[in-house]
Amino acid sequence: MSAQGKPPVPTPPAPMGKVSGNALPGASSTAPSRQATLAAFQALGYNRPPSSRPTIRGRAQSIDQVLHESGTLAQLTALSRDSQARLRALQKLLPPLLWAQLSAGPIEADGWCILVSNNAVAAKLRQWIPAMAAHLRTQGWPVQTIRVKVRTR
Repeated sequence: MSAQGKPPVPTPPAPMGKVSGNALPGASSTAPSRQATLAAFQALGYNRPPSSRPTIRGRAQSIDQVLHESGTLAQLTALSRDSQARLRALQKLLPPLLWAQLSAGPIEADGWCILVSNNAVAAKLRQWIPAMAAHLRTQGWPVQTIRVKVRTR
């Protein structure tokens, strides 16, 4: 009882279903104290606050930015683009149905690898290797050998 003889009015508890933002149940809307935070975690069944935190640092970057800033990835990107350019240069030389079965492969010191879809395409493409190597040399690429590999699925 209070000094005036009236019973104290109980304050209603905070609604459990409505928690705004990152606030924990039972925590105030202002910056909670450490004790309030620990009490909220204990109410959820934790003995201490969880150790995992989001590890997002800095700002988000696009893949292109990351590829250009990293030396190794920039070299791999350049080799991949060069290999794709070599394959596009062969588009005018090869029949369309044969060219559609090809994929650009890795580049070596003086050679290049072409990936094909099946053995029949590989056999036909091996007949075109001397003409393809000569065509690529006239386009400015130092290709001496072309290897053909069948892709496995």
